[in-house]
Amino acid sequence: MLSAKPWCTLPPEFFLDRTLGRRVAEGLRACGWTVHRIGDVFPDDGQDVPDEEWITHGLDRS
Repeated sequence: MLSAKPWCTLPPEFFLDRTLGRRVAEGLRACGWTVHRIGDVFPDDGQDVPDEEWITHGLDRS
């Protein structure tokens, strides 16, 4: 019998950059999902943060 992996039982969690906008983040949050916007982590909505840096930040937190 196969058992579910621990991460399969957790609700989705997202780290979004500014291109998706606030409405997408609000919509996902309205569904009860955890959403972290780039502006919550990096100053100036991440305008000066290289893609590699914010993507690494998100991946390091799964």
